Amino acid sequence: MYHIFYCCYSTDLQVSHEEPIEVKNKEKVVDFALDTLREPEDLFGIIDANDMTCQFYVEENGEVWVEIPVPDENGSYGKYIPLLEVAETIEHMTETFSLKMLPGLKFQTW
Repeated sequence: MYHIFYCCYSTDLQVSHEEPIEVKNKEKVVDFALDTLREPEDLFGIIDANDMTCQFYVEENGEVWVEIPVPDENGSYGKYIPLLEVAETIEHMTETFSLKMLPGLKFQTW
């Protein structure tokens, strides 16, 4: 079971991270992500079983910033990936997230 939230400006659809929707399988998560991440500022997030979040944000240049926020450290671990790698990135995620699942992450303070 996965919990997702998103904000898509081209369709004007959004689901708050405070009230995410449940999705039963990873294939549907990938479908939601690809439908959502269309243009700059679109956001898609997944919340794992331990309430850890992984989110994807489309930048102005078309790249996607993928990050895992860590509130206890006042920042996020993230990196840029091409939009074409979003599906593969999600497919390789485990049901509980760890920083090790996304190699090459760099820390950014808030």
